[in-house]
Amino acid sequence: MVVATADLTPRMRRVVIAGEELRGFENGQLPADAVKLALPAAAAKTAPQLQPELTEGDTAPLYRAYTVRDYDPTTTHMTLDVLLHGDSPGSRWAREAEPGDRISWYGPRSDFYASPEASWHLILGDESALPAIAAILESLPRSTVARVFVEVADETDELSLTSPARAEITWLHRKGVPAGNSDLLERAVREMGPLRGTPQTWVAGEAGVVRTLRRYLLREQGLRRETVQASGYWRAGLDASQTDEAVLELARAATDDTSAAH
Repeated sequence: MVVATADLTPRMRRVVIAGEELRGFENGQLPADAVKLALPAAAAKTAPQLQPELTEGDTAPLYRAYTVRDYDPTTTHMTLDVLLHGDSPGSRWAREAEPGDRISWYGPRSDFYASPEASWHLILGDESALPAIAAILESLPRSTVARVFVEVADETDELSLTSPARAEITWLHRKGVPAGNSDLLERAVREMGPLRGTPQTWVAGEAGVVRTLRRYLLREQGLRRETVQASGYWRAGLDASQTDEAVLELARAATDDTSAAH
C-alpha cells in the first residue's frame, strides 16, 4: 500500500509503499535491487493482483521495474524514486499515487554487488539510474574511492548524493540533446585515459548507450567481464515491454563482446 509521496525534482517522484508482505525483504537486499510493480494499463489508482483472474474485456496489468531506493525493515517502508517521462503508465501511476492506494509487486532482482577485490569504483548512468546510483554510493565503505558520472537534462534533475566513500561526482548536462542521443558519458570516460588499478564498473541507462560503454570498457580498456556490471534500463523509442527485449539483446551482445575480447 502507498503510504507517502513527494516530489524530489520536477521529474523525480518519490513513492513510499509499506505492508506486511514486504517484511523479510531485507534478507536478500543489495544496493540497486529492483522490484516489479503490477500497474493497470490505464494506471488506475488500484492495481490488480500479480496473477489476476481476467474476464472478457478486462485489461492485463503492466509490469514496471523500479529500483529500491531504501527499505526500512522496522516499518516495512520501501522507498521508490520514479523518473517521470512523458505520459507513460508508470509516470501516470507515480504522479497520481496517493496514500491508501494498493499496489502489487514481486522481486527483488539484484543489479550490484561490491567486489572486495576492487581498488575503486567507476559508476556511470543517466537520470533513470539516479535511484540506483544513490543507493550504491550510500552502501560503499569508507575505505574505497568512487568516480561517478551522471548524465541529466539540466541542473534541475540533480539530486544530493552522499557516500561514506571518497566519491567524486560529475554532473553532465545534455543541454537540449534528447536522452539516448548523447555521448557525454562515453566522452567523460574516454577523457579519463587508461583506468588504473582494479576498478569495478557499474553502468546503467539507455540500452544503446550502455552497450557502447560496455564495449569500450571491455575492448579498449581491457577490463575483465566480471568487473563490468551493465544494465539497460530503457531504450530510446521503445516502451517498457519492448525495452525488456532490448535488455535481452544487450545481454546477448555482452556475451559476444566477451568472446571477441579473448
